[in-house]
Amino acid sequence: MVDLGGPIPGGFSNGTQTSFEEQIKLPPSLLYANDVPVRPLFNFILENNRVPHLVLGDLRALHGCLVVGERQLQALVARGGLEKVKEAGRYAIEATEASMRRGIAGIPDGDYTVEDFLDEDGVTDEPIPVRVTVKVRGDSMEIDFSGSGRQPLGNCGTAWCEAVRCIEAVKLMVDPGTPVNSGTLRPIETLLPQGSVVCVLPPSSCSNHADIGARGINAVASALSQAVGDRAIACDTGTALVISLGGIDTRPGHEGMPWGAFALTGGGWGGTWKEDGISFCVTPIGNCRTSVQEHVEIESPLIVAQHEMVLDTAGAGEYRGGLGSVYTLTAQSDTMVTVTCDRVRVGAPGAAGAGPGAPAFGWYIENFDLAAHADPLDLRGAEPLFGMFDDDGRPDPNHGGFCKGARYQTGKFSGLVLKAGDAIRFLIGGGGGWGDPLARDLNRLGRDLADGLYSEDFAAKAFGAVVRDGRIDEAATAERRAELAAQRDAGTWAVPVATPVNWILG
Repeated sequence: MVDLGGPIPGGFSNGTQTSFEEQIKLPPSLLYANDVPVRPLFNFILENNRVPHLVLGDLRALHGCLVVGERQLQALVARGGLEKVKEAGRYAIEATEASMRRGIAGIPDGDYTVEDFLDEDGVTDEPIPVRVTVKVRGDSMEIDFSGSGRQPLGNCGTAWCEAVRCIEAVKLMVDPGTPVNSGTLRPIETLLPQGSVVCVLPPSSCSNHADIGARGINAVASALSQAVGDRAIACDTGTALVISLGGIDTRPGHEGMPWGAFALTGGGWGGTWKEDGISFCVTPIGNCRTSVQEHVEIESPLIVAQHEMVLDTAGAGEYRGGLGSVYTLTAQSDTMVTVTCDRVRVGAPGAAGAGPGAPAFGWYIENFDLAAHADPLDLRGAEPLFGMFDDDGRPDPNHGGFCKGARYQTGKFSGLVLKAGDAIRFLIGGGGGWGDPLARDLNRLGRDLADGLYSEDFAAKAFGAVVRDGRIDEAATAERRAELAAQRDAGTWAVPVATPVNWILG
């Protein structure tokens, strides 16, 4: 639902430290009785949010889906009988469990440990470690988050329901073809230390739960990549970069109407042992998709000026990561904005010797004009909101400082007022690469250059490519790759973090 009250539209209450500062909390409550709305509860919910007309539609849609499902289940029982339906359900669950166990049994027994981190919690500037040990024994698995950081002061921790999303990484890597049901979960135990970032205790706020869920998936995928060797996969962008928006519409014909909206901007998935990563998609958090731009613009005083891939954002590797994207949003009415973003310090890690994807950045642009501000690499007139920047304001994840010269010292903030006619722009990182980028097939790299996915400058830095007259010189590239390999062995060269090279500064 778009809103459930509280101080911040949308409920991602960045900067809060307790659940008492968030939106309304409801214990298990009866919303419909025999398909009839329970009016006191409806009234309570609708009186405690900014957009009751939208929330009422959401509640009715949820109920309608359940009614359709109920009718279809009743029809199935009427056609086949209750016992056959139960038997079919048991068969589906047991078949999925057996398939998961076969996949897990193909992993060598052992303990595989990885440590990743969240940038910070929106209150302090300390990185928060996310440590996981995947223990494989036969056809069973234990995922142990012991050693992860303490319960954060900010709202970026989670309770158990979000932390166990990490099982998605196991599913995608060992048994992607069968349905997801309770049989998926049976071979796996997940240990979540109480009072840690993956299992916060009341009254801690956990309204910003999206990034810790994604980071858990990344960590388990990285740990399993140790186990499966050449069948490893690199991490996806690792942040959904959720934008919550709301305000009072001032457009002609809409004056005084409260509104709310979400945007999920999307980045890239990691490269694998056999193919490049998928570009332009959200993190695998299960039930979300990138927002439909036309719907946003019809329902809200917003215009999505840009949502497209950005060159040089995919982690370099024998198989590169998926590309990240730029998302530029301009307002027609003053708008309250909440941004929930991670992977600002370091982009998505690569696998098997590959490079990380680009991290995330944000800017504020006054008096936005698409004709003047269309190039996402042109920073003239753009105020940094967050990111890794050098002393001149150039994005630089390799040598820059965390949020140096930026308005915010975090990628998780609330209360930004986007004035009518202004714009916010976000660059969302790509996925990590897989394998040695000095071994990337030159035909593939040539297509990347021709398609504008990499610049010649970044291809030279990360892949050792020598380009002359728009074509890769194979002999010169082989020589340059040998030089970079020798430098890597000597410790004087490493695969650079992906990021656009040719920025234009004011």
